[in-house]
Amino acid sequence: MPQLDLDRYSHMIFWSLTILLLLYFTVIKTFCKKIGDIVSAREKEIQELANLEKKHEAERKVLQEDIIACKKRSLVEAEQIETFMSKRLLAEKEVILKGFDSRALEIKNQHKLSMNQLSSKNKSNLCLLSSRIESLVERYLFKQ
Repeated sequence: MPQLDLDRYSHMIFWSLTILLLLYFTVIKTFCKKIGDIVSAREKEIQELANLEKKHEAERKVLQEDIIACKKRSLVEAEQIETFMSKRLLAEKEVILKGFDSRALEIKNQHKLSMNQLSSKNKSNLCLLSSRIESLVERYLFKQ
């Protein structure tokens, strides 16, 4: 058997080492290069995703700041509108009340004049009506 022959051990060792080294370098050159390319591509993709995440985080912060600023502006504008409308309503209420007061006094004076001209029988009925009207007008005025 040639495997057990001591003269051939040096040849077998030489060829075994040569073939193993050839296989080793072939594997390193082909498979390790492919694996290295895959690893570097994954690292690159991970880095791109991390950069994209940082970019989105910065945009999110800017948008949040914009939202907060818009909320503050809208609150200020709403307050300004509310004060403007309350002033306007108060002015209109004063105008209406002045008009109503003058009209109520005019009606009251006309009523008093007409009462003086009426007969005594109708005068008592009109006094009742007049007092009711005056109480209603005064109630309305004090209500406002």
